[in-house]
Amino acid sequence: MFVSESVACNSIGDFASVWVQRYDSKYGCHKDEITGRFVRNNSEASSNAQKFGEDRGPYIVEKKENVNKNRRPEAGHYLNYLLKEDFVMNGPGENISVVKSFEEMNLNSRLMQNIQQKNYYEPLPIQRATFSLIQAGNLGFDVIGHAITGSGKTAAFLIPVINYISTQKSRTEYGWNTYPYCIVVSPTKELAEQLYEDTLAFSVGLNCVTVVSFGEIPRKDSIARIKEGCDIFICTVGRLCDYLQNKILDLRCLHFLVFDEADKLLQMEGFYHDLIENLLPKCHEIPNLRKMLFSATDYNDLAELKGECLMPNATKVVVGTLNSVNPFIEQRVLKVGCFHFFNPLVFN
Repeated sequence: MFVSESVACNSIGDFASVWVQRYDSKYGCHKDEITGRFVRNNSEASSNAQKFGEDRGPYIVEKKENVNKNRRPEAGHYLNYLLKEDFVMNGPGENISVVKSFEEMNLNSRLMQNIQQKNYYEPLPIQRATFSLIQAGNLGFDVIGHAITGSGKTAAFLIPVINYISTQKSRTEYGWNTYPYCIVVSPTKELAEQLYEDTLAFSVGLNCVTVVSFGEIPRKDSIARIKEGCDIFICTVGRLCDYLQNKILDLRCLHFLVFDEADKLLQMEGFYHDLIENLLPKCHEIPNLRKMLFSATDYNDLAELKGECLMPNATKVVVGTLNSVNPFIEQRVLKVGCFHFFNPLVFN
């Protein structure tokens, strides 16, 4: 995306030179001389303190307004379309019993109330197929979940994870401090915020503490919250690597590791190197760690990630047609001239 800024251009040639200066990398990134990581091209990445948000002031995750009930999926054909989608399971867990309702999941009673508060009355295919795989105790399977955008992938891993945590914490006090049970890795801060809001909604009234951290959130604030208690840690790649390198996160209780939008994670320059260097060596030391990859697409680039991250007992779940596009999303292409995209009307 082009970042609008005030630039005086006397000719198309001048404009082109500015464009090249702003986009000197395919990914809009450069290598930070201090940390060695690839970061976005912006002036705030000039130092560690600025990169991690020490001097940016407090960052508040904005509360999203509730969707108009008349426009919810339950009111239209979209939900019916999703419920009718078939799914295929391949791998060691393909013959596991598949639940048909939320009641069959035997969930915490308060979690059931929270699910109903979100107007979820019947689990969607991706949720039905993956629940038993994730909840299967020490014999559980690593999970690969593929389903179109908006098909319930987030709830597919949040519901069993929160249910597990609430059950564990009702039995023991172990892991109440800085020991997360689950880490969710997000490719962007926007998705991390969305995951955070969804996790809070599902965990209302439950002893399940969620912490979110990414570049715009002051580093010291995130660390303070982790030390106060953290059961689910939602983060971007940079923050996760930073906290692992500096031994801020204790992984002794880690039971779930989720890569959300895994296909988009691979598009981030430096992600794979960070994964191999910082995260995977520690994951291999954790017994019974359940790892999950969720994405809307499955291309060849994901094969190497699966090979590095997942155990041989990984079970793959595909809902509907693989790599298909959500038919209820309207896509538009607007052709504009070289200078016209500065016009705010283009974005209305």
